[in-house]
Amino acid sequence: MTDTFIRYWVYGTIGVIAFVLGIIVMQLSRSDDVGSRGISGADSCNVALIRAQGQLYTYTWLAPAGSEENSGNSPGLAISAEDIVRQISNANQDPAIEAVVLQVDSTGGSVVAGEEIANELRRVSKPSVALIRAEGLSAAYWAASGAKTIFASGNSEVGHIGVTASYVDQARFNEREGYTFHTLSTGKYKDIFNTSKPLPEYERVEIMAGLRVMMDNFIKAISVNRNIPEDAIGDDIRSATVFTGPEAIEAKLVDYIGDREDVRAFLAKGLGKDPADITFCDY
Repeated sequence: MTDTFIRYWVYGTIGVIAFVLGIIVMQLSRSDDVGSRGISGADSCNVALIRAQGQLYTYTWLAPAGSEENSGNSPGLAISAEDIVRQISNANQDPAIEAVVLQVDSTGGSVVAGEEIANELRRVSKPSVALIRAEGLSAAYWAASGAKTIFASGNSEVGHIGVTASYVDQARFNEREGYTFHTLSTGKYKDIFNTSKPLPEYERVEIMAGLRVMMDNFIKAISVNRNIPEDAIGDDIRSATVFTGPEAIEAKLVDYIGDREDVRAFLAKGLGKDPADITFCDY
């Protein structure tokens, strides 16, 4: 063997070992009794734990590389609604799974992502629970609302129901720096949200009209999912208020205060089991 071949062989072996050790560390870092399985997994568990932890997107690739959403620091980590919907569907089809728990720790994200997750949760034929830990805000709360029962930590932040499209207008800065913006578009609204030009009133009206439609849809979904008449959803909810867990119970956005052990006891009672027989697994 040449020295170069030996050196490459050593580097390659070290790389493989490091990769395997990384996988082992990740598996060992799983918290408490949570195992891991898929629809045909072999691990013994009867409650699927599905994690909605991070910013919600329809697909994770929509979060630009290097952005805050893809930084890997929770809750900035981007997560895919498509993946979560698939996990919920698989758990619902798995005969070994008796209940589905969506564990939420998210400040929100895409309204479409939140809607898709909530709709899939509503299709679950088994007991379904959303557990809001630190945050279940905006689109993340929409997602959680699809569960039959919602738990939240007493110190969690819940709600923040609303829709935003705010952005920074750089037109004056560009003008001071000597830049000139030229509109070259075939449609009246084609360069809407372009940060290099001022926001004309007709665009503001159009944007706000779209936001109101999405907000109306959000309120209707909360009304249906939480069984609250629309006219009973007051300004405290509609104004994007952030509620603590106990306040969220008063607003009927949450059913119970508790953590995973409380969810375990709740499911055990509903399924007629001993809490020790309720075993969570990552899906």
